[in-house]
Amino acid sequence: MKTFEHKILLTVVTRDRINCLNTFLDLATNQTLKPTNILVIDNDSKPDTQSLVEKYIRIDSSIKYINTKRNGGSAGGQSIALTYAASNGYDLVYTMDDDCEPELNALEIVYNKWLIEKDRENTVLSGISKSLTSDEFSFALWKLKKNIFSSGNTAYWSLNEIPENEIINEVFYGWSHFFLGVLIPVSLIKKHGSVNPKYFIRGDELEYFIRLRESGVRLGAVTTSIIRHPQELQGQTNDLKLYYTLRNNTEIRVKYYPNWKYNKPFFRIWLLGFKFLGKTKNITYQAVYDAINEDFSKLPEDVLKGL
Repeated sequence: MKTFEHKILLTVVTRDRINCLNTFLDLATNQTLKPTNILVIDNDSKPDTQSLVEKYIRIDSSIKYINTKRNGGSAGGQSIALTYAASNGYDLVYTMDDDCEPELNALEIVYNKWLIEKDRENTVLSGISKSLTSDEFSFALWKLKKNIFSSGNTAYWSLNEIPENEIINEVFYGWSHFFLGVLIPVSLIKKHGSVNPKYFIRGDELEYFIRLRESGVRLGAVTTSIIRHPQELQGQTNDLKLYYTLRNNTEIRVKYYPNWKYNKPFFRIWLLGFKFLGKTKNITYQAVYDAINEDFSKLPEDVLKGL
C-alpha cells in the first residue's frame, strides 16, 4: 500500500447508520493510498456504532474515534472534523458522509491531481458522486454563471453531458462536492475557518462551498475519482429536511447575495402575509422566520413541536 508525502486525515461523520459505516470503513481502510489517519465522528449514536469502530481499530490502529455525546447534525460533525485536522498537524483533510462508498483508488486519484495544481494550497478538489447502480451522477456538477442562486446555471448529470472543453486534465473546475470525498488543504481551514455548526443539516456544505469560492479558492471535481452515493429522488423529503433546507438557504442567500427580492425587509413583509393568513404553523413560515431572526437553535424535536 502506498503512502502520502503529506499528512492526510480521512474523516467520516455518522449517526446510527451502522451498515453504511461498516461499508464505508471497509472501503476507507483499503484505499490504494493510505491516509495518515481515519477519524470517525460519531454524532451520539447507539452503542453498536462504537463497537463497530472499535472492531476496526483492533485491525487498523490508525483509526481514531470521537463521540460527540450530542447530535450536532452533519454540520456539527464536519465542524469537529475540520477543526481536528487543523489542530493536530495535518496537511490535508479528506472528508465524507457515512453513506459515501469511495472506489478504492478515489483518494489516490484526487490527491495526485491536487499535487500537480500550480497553486495547490489555494485549491480544493473533490471526486464526482455517482449512483450506486449506474454511472449517472447522484448529485449534479454545476456550471455556475455568476453564483449558486443565479438563473441559467447548468446542471450536468453524467460525464457524457459535459462538453469536452469544460474538463481540463480530467478536472471539472468551478465546482466541488462538499462533503462527498473532498480534499481540503488545512491551510485553507486555518485561513477561512471550519464548517459552521449552526446549520445542523442541509446547508453546511453549501455555505462552506460559497465561503471558499467567494474568497477566491480554486474549486474542482476530479472526474476519475469516483464516490458512489445513493441518489435522492426529486421530491424525496420530509418536514425536517424541508425546514433545515429553507431556513439555511434563506440565511445563506441573504448573507452572500442580497438583492431587491432576497433581503431581510422583503422576507419580513412576506412573513406578515403568512401571519395575516393564519399560516404561522406552516413549515415554510417557521423556517424563514427563524432564518430572518437568526434563530438556529432548533433541534429536530423542536421543529416538529412547532408544527
